[in-house]
Amino acid sequence: KLYKSTFFMNAVYLMLSTFIVAILGFVFWVIVTRSYTSAAVGLAVTLLSLSGLISMLSLAGFDTTFVRFLPKSNRKNDQINSGFIIVALVSTVLSLGVVFSLPLTSPSLAFVLHNPWYLAGFVFFTAVTALNTLTNSIFLAFKRARNIFIINLIFSILKVALPLFVANGN
Repeated sequence: KLYKSTFFMNAVYLMLSTFIVAILGFVFWVIVTRSYTSAAVGLAVTLLSLSGLISMLSLAGFDTTFVRFLPKSNRKNDQINSGFIIVALVSTVLSLGVVFSLPLTSPSLAFVLHNPWYLAGFVFFTAVTALNTLTNSIFLAFKRARNIFIINLIFSILKVALPLFVANGN
């Protein structure tokens, strides 16, 4: 009876998702700290934190709004599309603004401007992080936490594989 409860199963999937993200995040940082210098890890942590902050600001409240109002909406698709477009645009503009201000605000991070791949990667991953958070909110609104678990599992596995791939490429 308990396993048929959507409330219970959504809670279980959210807990599993948090557990997977935490464990694989720990594995990611163990790999990174053993593969790169402490200076490179420090710069990476700073950029990832900055990207996370920008992605959260880019949500502009759409994440909580979706959870609260989307289930009873008559125009779900229109609202979801609008949210995705606005969040993508805001995250792109904010991340570009922050990157172009790095020479003034944090000269040690200004190296991102010297390589177009770094610039594009920072903007892309910031937007993807914001859109992933928005997608999670949509799944929460429709009580589909299983999808959040699957997406977080895939992203976490890719996150752990990325430094292994890049470290072997050096």
